[in-house]
Amino acid sequence: MISTDSAAPTPLVSVVMITHNGARFLREALDSVLAQSFTAFELVVVNDGSTDETREILKAYRDPRLRLFDCAHDFVASLNYGLDMAQGKYVARQDDDDVSLPGRLAAEVEYMESHDEVGLVGSSYIRITEDGSHQQTKELESEDAKIRWLQLFANQFRATSVMFRRSLAREVGGYRERYGDDYDMWSRMAQKTKVANLKQPLVKFRTRLDSFSSIHGTAFERASLRISLASISHVIGYPFEPELVRRLRMTQASDGSLIVHDLLDPRKLAVSVLRKTILRMIERFSAASGFDPLDQEAFTRWVMRRFSQRLLVLAHALVEHSRGTSLSERQNSMRAASRLIMEAVRSEPRLLVADSTWRLAAKALVGPDTGRGFLRNRVRH
Repeated sequence: MISTDSAAPTPLVSVVMITHNGARFLREALDSVLAQSFTAFELVVVNDGSTDETREILKAYRDPRLRLFDCAHDFVASLNYGLDMAQGKYVARQDDDDVSLPGRLAAEVEYMESHDEVGLVGSSYIRITEDGSHQQTKELESEDAKIRWLQLFANQFRATSVMFRRSLAREVGGYRERYGDDYDMWSRMAQKTKVANLKQPLVKFRTRLDSFSSIHGTAFERASLRISLASISHVIGYPFEPELVRRLRMTQASDGSLIVHDLLDPRKLAVSVLRKTILRMIERFSAASGFDPLDQEAFTRWVMRRFSQRLLVLAHALVEHSRGTSLSERQNSMRAASRLIMEAVRSEPRLLVADSTWRLAAKALVGPDTGRGFLRNRVRH
């Protein structure tokens, strides 16, 4: 441990950072935490078996709020050790290559202190490149029920933005997964508490080609499917088939897997089966959430509208996939995209008046029948 003050009061927040060979961006991440406008925190840093200059960088800091611990390289074990060492009422996660904006902790503490029913809060975020250049601002879903629904299919929180109650982490048993550690624990938390995302971007998330999740993308996708399967089965009350869950993720989660050959074969995607499954899931989810009939009706409309919008996204992916392919492959992609557009407007007729729908249809529906009249006739049948 670098420094401690036995006379110091117990901090309200423990910022927990796990770092393994993170020297490249470590100073920027540390400085962003130590410069927070909210000051009643400790920074718990677990050096996860680093072999680069990470430890030397950490030892150079003399801020009494920083506590350093060394562990053998085992990321999940280090995460749980960081939780064990945390003293605060709240735990805030911080990755060693991301940046917390100066008001992050203050905004999250204020929200948690005024919302006792919420156990986990995150925020929207700013995506940056490796050199720190702005890429985009990503606004995440902020309403509890919508987050918990989407969390069934994919992670809805950005790690560095998250703050949760330390008691809740103990209640759910801490971290378990090597790949998808955050998604797994936060999904288990969402089964026990209300959750939220603040609309204001409070962190900068750095995209890197050499990040752990990028290098092990296949392992992360498999873990995400497994976590999603467990979450859906728990909330809905009966087991689901992995293949069905994988296809549900394609139509519900913005980062769900996209398998082009599934989209080309309507029997594999089975949109009508997915629609019926989602409606049954909504009934179980609504009952578990204590929705009244009006809440359930509004929630159903939101889910099915999202379902239709995702079908259009998948149709667009097919159109893009067809570029540069053979004539027969292109025709096959266009037919599959057309089917998805038809299914989308069947589920959400208001899409018929959206210009974006017609622009996409114009790309997918080739020949003399292309147009609104053709699409309306197909929808009616």
